[in-house]
Amino acid sequence: MPLIAPKPDVEALTGGYRGTPVLQRGADVYVDNWMIARALDDFDPTLPRLNSQGALQAAAGYAWSERFFTPLLHTAFATYKNQWDDDFRADRQQVFPAVDFNTLAVVDPERQSQVRAFVSTIAAQLTRGSAFLNGDHPDGWDVHVWGMCWMVHSALPDLVPVIDAFPAVANWYQQMTDLGVGERADVTIERGVESVEREANGIVARHAPRRAVAGLARSAGGGRNGISRSGCLYGQIVSR
Repeated sequence: MPLIAPKPDVEALTGGYRGTPVLQRGADVYVDNWMIARALDDFDPTLPRLNSQGALQAAAGYAWSERFFTPLLHTAFATYKNQWDDDFRADRQQVFPAVDFNTLAVVDPERQSQVRAFVSTIAAQLTRGSAFLNGDHPDGWDVHVWGMCWMVHSALPDLVPVIDAFPAVANWYQQMTDLGVGERADVTIERGVESVEREANGIVARHAPRRAVAGLARSAGGGRNGISRSGCLYGQIVSR
């Protein structure tokens, strides 16, 4: 997947969504972390659930993590903006029009204070006596928050001391890291399109309305009608 637009193959597959991550299972495409977690929970209910506390608390955790992400994102912009080429910077400015890239400073006391407040909340949650944020097993909250802390450790050295100042968070982060992230395998966009076409053809053969499947098949072919035109909108689970 290219770092910047245009991303015609990805956008055709997802119905115009250009970000990451994206989960595909056959002809079903899910975008954004929260919806992907819901899809994984639905895929095999016998496995430990990512949204273990229910939909409302999962939504609250997702919204909270998005708030936490904002000062981290701005710190990343400030840290690396002078290393970007003109095309990448123009793309970032288009995606984040509310951010004034010219005035962002790497060391910003207000932004560090925001990060410290979020990390202190994580520490307070962990000091309730559980190994993970919602109990004795990791769930979606742990995944989201670990991703933020990983971002700090991997790319934002000025914020690492903020996390390390809370031993409970530092220990939890290492515990999550030790769980591992699985094995990566690269695939081409053609494989994703083939999966959509194969399942779309199967739907036609079984029982789905031809008009709906036609839209899905057009999106698989990379036309202007993305999957969302056939029903897969941002933040929506589509069932056949």
